[in-house]
Amino acid sequence: MPPFEEQASHATDCGCKPTPFLIHEFGTLYDDDMEQGDLHHFIVTRFNLGALGDHKAEPPETRFSERWFVSKLVLMKHFAIPSVRAQSERPTWAILVDEESPLKQLELLGETLRKEENTIIIQVDSDWMHKLPLTLSELTDKSWIATTRFDVDDALRSNFCSVVRKKFAEKPRRSVIDLPNGMLFSRRSNVLQSRWKLGNQFLTLIVERGYGRTIYFEGPHADARRRFGECSYEIVETKDPMWILVDHDDNLTRRRKRAAADRPSVSLSQERYKDIEVDFGVALR
Repeated sequence: MPPFEEQASHATDCGCKPTPFLIHEFGTLYDDDMEQGDLHHFIVTRFNLGALGDHKAEPPETRFSERWFVSKLVLMKHFAIPSVRAQSERPTWAILVDEESPLKQLELLGETLRKEENTIIIQVDSDWMHKLPLTLSELTDKSWIATTRFDVDDALRSNFCSVVRKKFAEKPRRSVIDLPNGMLFSRRSNVLQSRWKLGNQFLTLIVERGYGRTIYFEGPHADARRRFGECSYEIVETKDPMWILVDHDDNLTRRRKRAAADRPSVSLSQERYKDIEVDFGVALR
């Protein structure tokens, strides 16, 4: 495997125009299922970027520390990777890393993702929110692009991307897709809580290719309805929970909000463990 720096390129082999950022491709980079319409779905994960709207909360000395990196990598291996791998309609997984990240960490991250299909690491600078739309646009020839928020310590139901695509197919238009039915899992207490939340952390934005926006913006994700006022806000009710937020020792925000879940908590039975592994691809234990 060549050195990490030598794997990067500003464009794919398909002849696309140069993109603003260095891109590292893993597995086979394909443009979604060609039979599934004119939409390219990107799940976008911020690996070691500063907190949106409050960059002082996670300064470089924290985000680039060995302890922080190892913690993130462990969570990614346990939750995000198997969850994305389990998607019935595989999206392109775009993982954003700070361009100043230590090379050793980038190499370890690349080695972790080496066997993952349709996955890219994008090295970004502080202006990534404005430049990312162009980068993603140059990676596809589809007319529409979907971007979904997704953190390394969370999980998506295996049909999450399928539900998003189905909703878009009903009436293609600029839209924010909100799937409010989810769950909150506490690693410390081994308790799973049902959670129904509008404006949650798993929103999806669908816009025309080249429109110039992704689902990320400065400020809390709950402001999406206001921030994307030009888009239709689609609340998609589902029988089954579509996502799992994971509450762990390094996530102070979620620890403060544990009591916000508005449905009963349940301790996990042996059967429930099996259900989660089948439905999300994730072993909670």
